[in-house]
Amino acid sequence: MLLRDMRTSKLRTLLASVALLSGALVALASCGDELEVPGCTRGPWHEPECGRALDELCRSQRNEASCVAQGPFDFDDTLLYGCSWASRVVLGELASCTVEEAEHVCVAVTLDSERDCGDPCVEGAAGFRGVLASTTRDELLKLRCVGGQGVGGPVDESIALDDPSYSYLICSPDVLPEAPRELCACVPQACAAMAALDGG
Repeated sequence: MLLRDMRTSKLRTLLASVALLSGALVALASCGDELEVPGCTRGPWHEPECGRALDELCRSQRNEASCVAQGPFDFDDTLLYGCSWASRVVLGELASCTVEEAEHVCVAVTLDSERDCGDPCVEGAAGFRGVLASTTRDELLKLRCVGGQGVGGPVDESIALDDPSYSYLICSPDVLPEAPRELCACVPQACAAMAALDGG
């Protein structure tokens, strides 16, 4: 009798554990559904509107915690996407590399565990590691790794394969197309402003 009661108790405990696990999995699945980006089906490389939607989602985040909590997003182009809490510097005068503004901004990125996660301001530019220069504004940007993973980007409508115009290019001798030289010449001043922004 005692043995049967013990077995019954263990069975009830096991069933309760299974119920809790099932509930957790349902909650996780629901969370994943909430991470979908409206307008994205095949990914930013194939749909400019998808890149635009992802860019707007990330840029609407106002702090680092909410920024890096977005994603990862998995579309049909084999890449994972997320948001990076980047350092942004706006230059007032290019000739003297005068820094007008320094701030953090949340930008959309690709997540790549094989990409270099080093700081280009500390380790210098090499390969795809480098400060990014805007092609439309007097602005420099430094991406930050997400969860220990290297990142690429920023991701927006400009990376679509049909007509890649690229809103940012890497200040690195190893990468083409070449970034605007006058902006890349101001990387040292931008890096100093970024270090001060991060309390360095």
